Amino acid sequence: MKAVEIRNLNYSYSDGTKALNNLSLSIPRYRRVALLGANGSGKTTLLQHLNGLLLPQDGSVTVMGYYPVDKKHVLKIRQLAGMLFDTPEDQLFSTTVAEDVAFGPRNLELDEQTVNSRVRRAMELAGITDLADKPPYNLSLGQKKRVAIAGVLAMEPELLIFDEPFSGLDPRFAAQLMDLLEKLFHQKCTIIITTHDVDMAYAWADHVIILSKGQVLAEGTAELLQDKDLMTEASLNVPMLATAFSGTDMAPRTPAEANQLLRFAQRKTKVL
Repeated sequence: MKAVEIRNLNYSYSDGTKALNNLSLSIPRYRRVALLGANGSGKTTLLQHLNGLLLPQDGSVTVMGYYPVDKKHVLKIRQLAGMLFDTPEDQLFSTTVAEDVAFGPRNLELDEQTVNSRVRRAMELAGITDLADKPPYNLSLGQKKRVAIAGVLAMEPELLIFDEPFSGLDPRFAAQLMDLLEKLFHQKCTIIITTHDVDMAYAWADHVIILSKGQVLAEGTAELLQDKDLMTEASLNVPMLATAFSGTDMAPRTPAEANQLLRFAQRKTKVL
């Protein structure tokens, strides 16, 4: 079973704007997926089809084997697939952080012991146990994103969908969020993120989808992002490391890999 399967999906807004144009894609389970594209390429509209916020006007969508057009299936999808919006304030509305994180599990009508256990684990994973009694509206953007993530994690989803999770974060919070995504991935979660950050996608993703004008322009491994012509067509930049090592037989995707390769090359030069 695929995490997401989309066939010939079309969607237009009420003003006539064509957001998705006969879009098809397939996302395997247990992958780190980066959904890339310029503004207006259809990224957010696509994500909103994955948990029933928007319904297909034409075509089909399945998420973890369920159909968002079926109300009974939507409830199941929202248990299995957690979504984090670009603005975390849209998901924070309780008087304390702990109450916010508990909102989802309580709506599943779980017993209070199970709810408390899920909340405690989710807050530990998100690194916000010290914020339990704080009002969410007093927190920084990075902290609000962590609280929203904890609320998603408390549902114990198998699929995580994040819309621009790194936008507005300082480097420290961005690095912490990246560490959290890695931790969740290794706990057998499929993770889908939309991002404009091609360098992050190049370093992190093992499955890349590039959108343009509501269609899939390309889909494959992160090495796709090395293709200058493709990236120009998508109105995106080639990752800095791909540019720096262009024309060599080395293709590091992270700064750590680049440093390791450069040290190896230096040692090899000294030996020669």
